[in-house]
Amino acid sequence: MSVEQKVGQVMIWSFIGTDLTPVLENTLTKYQPGGLIVFRRNITHPGQVARLNREIQALARRKLKAPLFLMIDQEGGVVTRIRTSTPMPSALALSKWETQTLSNGTAMPPASYSASLASMLTSPPYSIFPTNCATLSSATEPSATILRP
Repeated sequence: MSVEQKVGQVMIWSFIGTDLTPVLENTLTKYQPGGLIVFRRNITHPGQVARLNREIQALARRKLKAPLFLMIDQEGGVVTRIRTSTPMPSALALSKWETQTLSNGTAMPPASYSASLASMLTSPPYSIFPTNCATLSSATEPSATILRP
């Protein structure tokens, strides 16, 4: 693996559009990032995301040395790109429950839905601190982000 390919493997990229275009295909083939993240601008409906993810992984199998990590910016609370019947609470709401069991149980339905879209990960920012959207953070102090049994 070249230095460029090794650097690419540690990067997660976003992109413009809702389809695997020739430009996106050429870019992925040339730079070989480790993964892609899907934002609102990339989503028209859940079936489209599943199709896009399958097409991207098929490209990875044909032209790249490794599959890509495919992520959805699905943080819960106000950052919900794909609506589901079981909405995921924000990180702040989860932190108020104070038990790992409740937090894990709440995260399972969105994680299962993510898998049905052929995505590997969602991107909840459980260990960041308040920014312009305070509910994305689980705490205001680093010590408060430690999981409680």
